[in-house]
Amino acid sequence: MKKNNYTFSIAVDGSSASGKSTGSKIIAKKFRFKFLSSGKLYRYLALRIIKNKGKYNYRFINKVSKNITLKKLNSKQLYNPKITELSSIIAKKKYVRTSLRKFQSDFIKKNKKVLIEGRDIQSKIMPNADLKLFFKCSYKEKAKRRFKEFKKININKFI
Repeated sequence: MKKNNYTFSIAVDGSSASGKSTGSKIIAKKFRFKFLSSGKLYRYLALRIIKNKGKYNYRFINKVSKNITLKKLNSKQLYNPKITELSSIIAKKKYVRTSLRKFQSDFIKKNKKVLIEGRDIQSKIMPNADLKLFFKCSYKEKAKRRFKEFKKININKFI
């Protein structure tokens, strides 16, 4: 049996709660693509910062970024509201985004068929992706999705 040697990349972008993660997972599974949600990278860094008593700098971020694995990105702890809040703060820092860009670039290089989902993926991480998708939805739908998500993880146990 002959193995496919082609490469193909998909960049999925969109606003929060627009369905990009759900849609991306479905596409990746259906077409057997390696999947990465870039938001989980920021959440993982936020988790490590909290475990480090909130202290971080350029050196700390680089050290943590170099040790990220896909397995580490599957923790349910990443959806704690404190993690969510801190991840949106650190994502605004250029040195954090730069540090994580290496992980994402390596992910693309290591896999022939990749789908990376997250904000700014098309412009910063995969400007030459073979396929670019952009998800959007109404504010009403976003609110319903967030409420459902918070109910699922039992938001009250974090407050």
